[in-house]
Amino acid sequence: MRVLPKCVGDFAAGRECRIEFEDVVQALTRGETETLAASEVSAVLNVSSTQVYNLIASRQLMALSTWRTGPGGSARVSVDSFTRFLRERAWPVPVPADD
Repeated sequence: MRVLPKCVGDFAAGRECRIEFEDVVQALTRGETETLAASEVSAVLNVSSTQVYNLIASRQLMALSTWRTGPGGSARVSVDSFTRFLRERAWPVPVPADD
């Protein structure tokens, strides 16, 4: 589970966190606009690197580079494909509006 700093601040102030999807993406990608290392995607999604490479193989994520085992061999994943992957899964789950 990830708790974003903005939500912690809202909680500390007694407010409900109403973070926007773009803010979540910004936090998860740490401001990267082009690519993320597959190892970073693995950490963000809390899955194994094997799972990330399976997502690449099934074209659910798009790798913009080749990869190899060992230091510095991580594939570069398109931030656009990562954002689309999250959006298609409706993640984060929207907070219902107050009635």
